[in-house]
Amino acid sequence: MNFTNQRRMAAELLKCGRHRVWFDVRPDAQEHIAEAVTRKDIRQLIHARIIRKKQKRGNSRTRILKAKAQRAKGRRKGPGSRKGRAGARFPSKQRWMQSIRPLRRDLRTLRDTGVLDPHVYRQYYLKAKGGQFRNVGQLHLRLVTRGALKEDDLKVLARSGQTPKLPPTADEPKVSRPKKGAKGKPKAEPSPAAKTPAKVKAAKGSATGALKKKSTKPAKGRTEE
Repeated sequence: MNFTNQRRMAAELLKCGRHRVWFDVRPDAQEHIAEAVTRKDIRQLIHARIIRKKQKRGNSRTRILKAKAQRAKGRRKGPGSRKGRAGARFPSKQRWMQSIRPLRRDLRTLRDTGVLDPHVYRQYYLKAKGGQFRNVGQLHLRLVTRGALKEDDLKVLARSGQTPKLPPTADEPKVSRPKKGAKGKPKAEPSPAAKTPAKVKAAKGSATGALKKKSTKPAKGRTEE
């Protein structure tokens, strides 16, 4: 059947393209569509769900999301996938902001809490501006070694959550943390008796049994009185 006029009117009423108009393929529905001549008839068929509007066709994002997840793991970032110089991919100003802002924030906290003298604060502010410190841990280490700051003050501030902890020195042993995924309590070391093999235990048991038998037998040549 030729539904050119019906398709045109349905597209105008549904406000979509003609290729998005869907007609029911059942024989009785096809008869109703063929009898529809006016817009009122088409509206009634749309209301009866005999004529419908197809969903808009889009582009799948599955491949894009998969590639994005791989880049988050560090893949797809080799020389063949890069476009632009290193300064364009990660601007030097952004790199500088990421390094200088924590340093300035930490120096400001130390000055406001009264731990650091304002004159010393100004000196180290300018040193941080000159790029002498890579991170906050290195700044703290320099302050402690130069005597501008006490390690106890840093520990107090670290407990209160105002400044990050000082990195462990060479004298302090590093505390070993349990591995991720380890379930339950750590296993207790077996006792020395448990470590001895079964063969040694059996040999010891046989030797003690032989000694007991010898002690119970009376000596030859002696008679009981």
